[in-house]
Amino acid sequence: MRLRGMICFCTLAATAMFASAQTYTVLHVFHGPDGADPEASSVLLDSKGNVYSTTSWGGAAGYGTFYKIDTDQKESVLYSFTNGNDGALPGDLIVGSDGAFYGGTSMSGTAGGTTFRITPAGRFSTIYRFQGGAHASSPYPYAFLWSENALYGAGGVIYRLDKSGETDLFKSGGFVDSAGRLTAADSKGNFYGVGGGGDITGSGLIFKFDASGHYSVLHVFEGPDGSNPVSVTLDGAGNLYGTTSGGGPLGHGTVFELNTKGQLTTLYSFTGGADGGGPSAGVILDPRGDLFGTTYSGGILTGKCANLQGCGVVFALTHINDTWKEIVLHRFNGDDGAYPEANLTLDLSGGALYGTTWAGGDYSCSTFVQSIDGCGVVFRITP
Repeated sequence: MRLRGMICFCTLAATAMFASAQTYTVLHVFHGPDGADPEASSVLLDSKGNVYSTTSWGGAAGYGTFYKIDTDQKESVLYSFTNGNDGALPGDLIVGSDGAFYGGTSMSGTAGGTTFRITPAGRFSTIYRFQGGAHASSPYPYAFLWSENALYGAGGVIYRLDKSGETDLFKSGGFVDSAGRLTAADSKGNFYGVGGGGDITGSGLIFKFDASGHYSVLHVFEGPDGSNPVSVTLDGAGNLYGTTSGGGPLGHGTVFELNTKGQLTTLYSFTGGADGGGPSAGVILDPRGDLFGTTYSGGILTGKCANLQGCGVVFALTHINDTWKEIVLHRFNGDDGAYPEANLTLDLSGGALYGTTWAGGDYSCSTFVQSIDGCGVVFRITP
């Protein structure tokens, strides 16, 4: 199970540190027929700067879309999910070594979701239909990991999907050894992820599933150091960085580092105020070692953002003289987006950040979930 490298639809390059002035641009506002509620779906960029991703709802049948936004900011729905054999409620995507996109859906008729392949032109095929119950389930809304021409996912069961079908690699016992989702992989074939449970507090854990098939718990959260871990990502030295949606000294979530010795350090604790609170996405790193992410709440606490304790923020954490400092890059106001849940994407040629919010934008939009908070936007922040 040796990893050949995570395939990205863009190549990483150095980015300048965001200064006090940056430009926030809404690239697209969803209205329902063109998609709605992107939830945890990050965007992917091709070499020309076109944006690709999914929405969990909306489209022709109402069960989600695969869309493209070109460099003129024109959005096109390339595929609409029907809740048939193709599934419904698509989540996050990855790019395989063949240049196609791979993802999962939350459900498929009465079954437990699907795995699908779709090309940049919108040519769609269903790869696998999950049966639900005690079997493996789609990693929705999170992405698979790609290794050795196979897809790896987790949902109680850590599994591999290839041309021969599903192979279960590890079945979680539940509370102590939860395998909620895989979010990172290294060049040695090891996978890393987060899960619930962990100890009597149920604050969550970080785990490793190594190339030999061994599961181990790397850290158990206890509340003051964070609770409900969202995601982890690796740096080049093997350190893990991530977020928790709750806990921490102030109770509104944290950004943390888990080093190769298993020592966890809280890099930042959110207050739930102007600096943000309750992150629902992980962080990404740039080549300088700075971290970028979003929070689901906090920021602007008035107007359209008053109901859920703020509409969230985009933030950077910079490392200066052994101290981590937060810089708020944008505070959502509802009209320009609300409640981001997906990881940011770094455009590596120019240093811009791309992301989505699952709500805000068009507040007249409604879907099967009867959204009263808007159907979401796609945005870009340029330094």
